[in-house]
Amino acid sequence: MKDAKTVVANRVAIAEFRIEDLAGGGFRVFFRRQLGGESLFVFVGLLVFVGLGAALMSSFLGAAWRGLMSGDAKKGPPVCCLPFVLGFFALWLSVPLRGLWAHWRGTVGREEWSFGSECVTPPPKDVLNDSAPLPVGGREVRAGVSQIKGRWVVGMTAGDAELIVGPFRTEAVARAFEGELRKRRPGWFEGLAVGAYGLVAERATERLEPVTSCEVLPGAGGGFDVVMRRESSAARRWGTAFMAFWLCGWTAGELMVSTVLARHFFLGVPVAATRPGKGPPAIGFMVVWLTGWTVAGVFAWGKVVLHLRRRERWRFENGRVVAGRNWVHPWRRVLVDDGRTVVRVVGKEVELVSGGVALRMGPFAGESGAQRLAEELERLRV
Repeated sequence: MKDAKTVVANRVAIAEFRIEDLAGGGFRVFFRRQLGGESLFVFVGLLVFVGLGAALMSSFLGAAWRGLMSGDAKKGPPVCCLPFVLGFFALWLSVPLRGLWAHWRGTVGREEWSFGSECVTPPPKDVLNDSAPLPVGGREVRAGVSQIKGRWVVGMTAGDAELIVGPFRTEAVARAFEGELRKRRPGWFEGLAVGAYGLVAERATERLEPVTSCEVLPGAGGGFDVVMRRESSAARRWGTAFMAFWLCGWTAGELMVSTVLARHFFLGVPVAATRPGKGPPAIGFMVVWLTGWTVAGVFAWGKVVLHLRRRERWRFENGRVVAGRNWVHPWRRVLVDDGRTVVRVVGKEVELVSGGVALRMGPFAGESGAQRLAEELERLRV
């Protein structure tokens, strides 16, 4: 399942919508995507891709036709290869053509979503939309406005499945769609406190090991820290072994090129030619290569450290929560805390919800461990 950040980052914003009620309590929603700079860039890119494919195909067909008409089999590509080449071009062009069609329908307001009693069905899958239908019949469904990467969306969750509508151009458009959805599906919003709904921006907790111990420590500026210790796992150990093996090669390459450049710049030793009769490799190229190679190595060393480290520190500061880094999430994740952050237990995890965004701590070995941490967080945040 793709996480919410990936889904939102690849979509053009919705500018307006229109709802059409159907018999039996269902309804359809027609969305119009924003015709702006981003939308035009995608459209032009797809057109260039299609034009390039059409030009190559016409060139190939022209050469084959000229060879056939001249009667010389050596001129032009073999005729026996024609079906295979045409099949390749058809497969290649099918992707951007479907994308152009979906993009055109979205910008003219023909992107259709169907809300039935058993399923919520997005438009057919294409290069601009890969969302699967959301089964809602007989399941507990929750919905609400969320904000992912600064873009407003409306999310719907049913068990472990989710469906994201958006992003919307403004918060007002997202709130308007949520209001229409609330009128027609009030059960999806019952029992939810204000701000209690949020989409998990990055779904990777299923790859993380269970938390074996948890400790709350005083932090700087009146806040507090939560230090968790995780179990080890085969995935973590295999990842560490692979990167350690790669770093051996990285070290060899770093030492060889660094030695050659150091001797050239500091001792004046010319760089030896790579092959007889050929000139020496460009010094500028070696410097650029060494710079990129060094940056890649620093990043890899950081990943190794995170793979080896089993402790994870979350900081609860004034106005924000800084999630701890681990081998799955190497980057810092921040949740803005406006004083109305909702803390709840979801299975074996503790979920923090604020501003439509959710971060999850865990998983724990059992639900009791998650419940104890949630109670401690509620007590400390009062």
